[in-house]
Amino acid sequence: MVVYPFPRFDSRTLKALVRAAADGADLNEITQPLETFLRDNRGAFALLDEVGARQGVVRIHPHTRLCDDRRCFVYGNDRAYYADEDHLSLSGAAILSPLFERVFGR
Repeated sequence: MVVYPFPRFDSRTLKALVRAAADGADLNEITQPLETFLRDNRGAFALLDEVGARQGVVRIHPHTRLCDDRRCFVYGNDRAYYADEDHLSLSGAAILSPLFERVFGR
């Protein structure tokens, strides 16, 4: 199994989420462009694509659950997806769990 990078948000983004929550703003608008995430991780994707091309390797793409076709979300379904800059929250991990079912089952 090869797990590709997931979108990461810096401390400024997470602070913006807290400010937006305090102001009653739409937290779903705190995002990162998908294009930025893909560009910043181009090298990692290329390397993992090489490894993943081997027979029997299952590729897991977390961004397919954390992003839509334009942007990556830090918040959704009334929950923050990140505990801090480098770690998903339990809600964020739960969003990814369907990706691992084909490897680990239910």
